[in-house]
Amino acid sequence: MKDNNEKLLNGLTQNQANERLKQYGYNDLEAQKSQTLLQIILEILKEPMFILLIASALIYFFVSKEVLEGLVMIFSVVLMIAIDVVQQYKTDKSLEKLREMSSPKAIVKRDGKFIEIESSCVVPGDVMQITEGDKVCADGRILSLSDLAVDESVLTGESDIIYKTLSYDGEGRFKQNYVYQGTSVVLGSAEILVTETGSKTQVGQIGQSILDAPIRPTPLEKQVNGLVKKVSSYALIMLVIVVLITYFQFHDFYKSIISGLTFAISTIPEEFPVILTIFLSLGAYRLSAKNSLIRRLSSVETLGCVSVLCVDKTGTLTENKMTVSKILPFGDCSTDYIEKISVLACEKNSYDPMEQAILKHCKINSANLFSNELIAEYPFTSKLKMMGHVWKIQDRIITAVKGSPEGVLKICKLTESKRELILKQQAELASDGCRVIAVAAKETISLDGVPSNIEDCELDFIGFISLSDPPRKEVKKSIDVCKKAGIKVIMITGDNPITAKAIGKQIGLSDCNNFLTGDQIDSMSDEELAEAVKNTNIFARVVPEQKLKIIKAIKQNGLTVAMTGDGVNDAPALKYADIGIAMGKRGTSIAKEASDMILLDDNFSTIVETVKDGRRIYDNIQKAVRYVLTFKVPIILISLFVPLMGLSPMLLPIHIVLLELILDPVSAIVLERQPAEKNIMLKKPRDVSKKLILFNDIVKIIFQGFIIFLSAFSSYVTIFSKFGDEALARSFSISILILSNILLIYINSSDTQSMFYVMKTFMKDKIILAIICFILAMLGSILYFEPMRIVFKTSPLNLWQLMAVIMISIISVIWYEVVKTWNRSKEIKKNNT
Repeated sequence: MKDNNEKLLNGLTQNQANERLKQYGYNDLEAQKSQTLLQIILEILKEPMFILLIASALIYFFVSKEVLEGLVMIFSVVLMIAIDVVQQYKTDKSLEKLREMSSPKAIVKRDGKFIEIESSCVVPGDVMQITEGDKVCADGRILSLSDLAVDESVLTGESDIIYKTLSYDGEGRFKQNYVYQGTSVVLGSAEILVTETGSKTQVGQIGQSILDAPIRPTPLEKQVNGLVKKVSSYALIMLVIVVLITYFQFHDFYKSIISGLTFAISTIPEEFPVILTIFLSLGAYRLSAKNSLIRRLSSVETLGCVSVLCVDKTGTLTENKMTVSKILPFGDCSTDYIEKISVLACEKNSYDPMEQAILKHCKINSANLFSNELIAEYPFTSKLKMMGHVWKIQDRIITAVKGSPEGVLKICKLTESKRELILKQQAELASDGCRVIAVAAKETISLDGVPSNIEDCELDFIGFISLSDPPRKEVKKSIDVCKKAGIKVIMITGDNPITAKAIGKQIGLSDCNNFLTGDQIDSMSDEELAEAVKNTNIFARVVPEQKLKIIKAIKQNGLTVAMTGDGVNDAPALKYADIGIAMGKRGTSIAKEASDMILLDDNFSTIVETVKDGRRIYDNIQKAVRYVLTFKVPIILISLFVPLMGLSPMLLPIHIVLLELILDPVSAIVLERQPAEKNIMLKKPRDVSKKLILFNDIVKIIFQGFIIFLSAFSSYVTIFSKFGDEALARSFSISILILSNILLIYINSSDTQSMFYVMKTFMKDKIILAIICFILAMLGSILYFEPMRIVFKTSPLNLWQLMAVIMISIISVIWYEVVKTWNRSKEIKKNNT
């Protein structure tokens, strides 16, 4: 055995290292193959909408007698595709960040000497040296160490500093005598036998979990994609029908192609991607001002349908400021004595937040205490959950130990009655939501009674120190908002159930007595856990990898779930959740890259405000979609009836591009700026299976659109019949369409408030006024600017013609005010009864 250990300590020869590099590969993580720009473009071009748009642009370019019009069409289509490419060109950077976690250099023993090499060349079997400040670049077993303390929070999610030992600790996933890639050395040094590299390390396995997590479209993406595909498919069919009918009727190939293309372009919802991008981008911009950084645009809308919020306790629901709240002496011990022993049980230069709180609170001069001779130390282990030091102070030998009550009480001499009293005191302290630390000590005059292992100690129990991390002041109010909004809040914590329940009660969490622990989760089947999560609001003693099980169980019940996380091990669960929320202050880069949203202030109340804004955005998207479809009705009917009646084209493809790719999206910005309804957080989360457009919406869309069609079409026929001037008739009818478009925004902004009230409100918004001015300026340029008139084939209108256009436009939309007035009176009668 001795010879074998010496052989291990000698490390590898360079030849052995080269052979192992061939066998195991480089110490890198497998990168997800990201799509090239060409692949993304080809993926977009598979969509029926874009196939039709490109075909229309190319055909129009080659068939049209006007090259300028063809170029404008092609430019518009390229612009559409560019917008969609930018929106989708977001590759997953999680594994790139994982690779960055490895140290660029490593010190290993080769041919009996320590040398510095690239960390990517480290192989299993290498003896690696790590010191304070290093980032560990591979998994390995500790061969020798000197006061080694490691920060493993990136893996475990726990802030405690782990003091390593040479002894084997078989409990849990992360062992006491091992170090892991991506963790940081905060104290001491060690020599490590490398056991795993690359994708075989714990971090590498997490990386694979991130890759395996499915990327699912959001509810809105599903709804819009389904609508676009259906309408685009119908448009392709109708294009062929219109071309054939027009050709057999007039025997004019050019006219039939233009008529078919005009109808097809008027039918497909090509403005939807533009409008959605505008809405989501502006929503993300507004959320960034509220400490929410959106990484995936579509998640802005998904926030509005969240029905479950899974949140960490520490730092999200609480202030993440550990302070000593109470010192409870036991027996004849004094508070000063407990403070003295607890300080002696701490590390001199501690990185542990709990120890830092104790050292800060205790009035004892810790510098003087630490100047004494340290004889021995008992490092913290996850198995024993306690630690201690043996000091020589003057002529006394003092053994000072602190840790979990369960661990410390095992090494104390206690009668059964005293033990019961101590456990009762512990429960009382924990019921206040405090973290309870037990303190024990023993004083002797010689080293004879000091054992080498902490388990062999026989100490005197001297009392408790309780530490609190108080809830954020605004959390209770936010929890109440969630309850009214039908959103279930679930607390996930590594603390014990008693502390978790106490915090839950303080913040107003429902059903705090019903909880599950990590051990219970592991013992359940997927079906059992899915049933259990329906009635559970607290998950205690949970490790990060168990969060993924919780998220899957919630989603199995058909709910939309958002989850917060900060550690590397949280990344798979963050990516699997409908909305992954990473902590901006304490979150790791891996968690941030796997998330949809980064919470810049780590505050639960910010999440609730973000959900509210998500609901507002979805409501306004619905209004915008209804508005767009309403305006499409007259354009489709005009594009269909004009050629079938043998009239000269009223709308050319370039007119439809203007109306649908410029004016529609610009007008939709007005709807995006609408504030949230007063009762928006009093409604339940929307049903994600519910269609974007309902039957009542369709009826309203058809009626409003048909009347605008009658106004524009009849005007075109009348002017053309009377004056025989195609350009004048076109100018008259297009002006009616554009002005009706503006008025439609005001009248459809609210189903209850009158358009005049909305106009008065919008007058205060300078951006909305600027948008309206832009649309009117665009109409003016088409009518009165010579180069634009040439492109759009229009002619100027005189004053009387303009007055007639305004009157017809108002009449074509104002009738809906009568409907709204009738609806309001019905609502008032309903409320009175």
